[in-house]
Amino acid sequence: MQLIDDPRNIPPSLRGAALSFGFFDGVHRGHRAIIERTRRVAGELGVPSMVLIGDRRPASSAPAETAPRLLTDPSQKLALLEAAGIDVTCVAPTGGRPPHPVDHLVRDVAISKLRAHVLVAGRHHRDAPSLLELGDQHGLRVELVEPVDAPGVGVISGAAIRDRLRGGDVTTAAALLGRPYEIHGVVERGDGRGRAIGVPTANVAVSAEMQLPADGVYAGRYRRADGERHPAAISIGRRPTFHAENALLLVEAHLLDFNGDLYGEHAWVEVDAWLREQVRFDRVDALVAQMQLDVAQTRSMIP
Repeated sequence: MQLIDDPRNIPPSLRGAALSFGFFDGVHRGHRAIIERTRRVAGELGVPSMVLIGDRRPASSAPAETAPRLLTDPSQKLALLEAAGIDVTCVAPTGGRPPHPVDHLVRDVAISKLRAHVLVAGRHHRDAPSLLELGDQHGLRVELVEPVDAPGVGVISGAAIRDRLRGGDVTTAAALLGRPYEIHGVVERGDGRGRAIGVPTANVAVSAEMQLPADGVYAGRYRRADGERHPAAISIGRRPTFHAENALLLVEAHLLDFNGDLYGEHAWVEVDAWLREQVRFDRVDALVAQMQLDVAQTRSMIP
């Protein structure tokens, strides 16, 4: 996949693509239906397939603490777009400003800068009717893709996925995404409590912008930068046994059958299954006994 850092920098060889656009947070199954249509049309026309994304989430009128959290950070999103088979991703610098009107997107970006042959969007996109009108005005072919539904959920969307994660339902979230939910961050040094009680953990620092599953203990996998994967028991929460209140929210992964140094490395923590809620234990030995049960359950669930 080719990465272009600004629509103004598009080389002549990549103009005339089949283009889809959006923020593509999560690159979920609904997004991938749009991507698949874009790729199919591109193949029929013999042109590149391209997505246009903003470099930052559009500004929201909601306070920062209540704004929707992200499902993917920029590096995760680009990797998922590449895995979906897109030829070109063009990143538009937005500075987090509110989005431009849709006529600007069509006239000044899709047509003037990118020379797009076709514009592909979701039929439920808020600007879908305007896109059809603008396409007619400017002679640009516009294709609208039907939304993807999931049983018991309805239309698959980022909001639906965030709702499931906030409730700890990582199984349904994975079904909507089309893959297990994955948390990306860098391993930092903690206070050593896990190692001191015989259950060492990798403390993964995650941006406050990211959506985390509900506080709890999960079974999953830890993936290293070289692709090496390890089954892991994962704790997300504030360690109530050691901190009664006001503690930092932590993502801690205990890698099964691993003894090595992970400090400073990028980590991808795949959250596959809910095990239990966070519990405050009166004694550390009771916590250790429960953690050993968590590890045993993880071992039975994650190959």
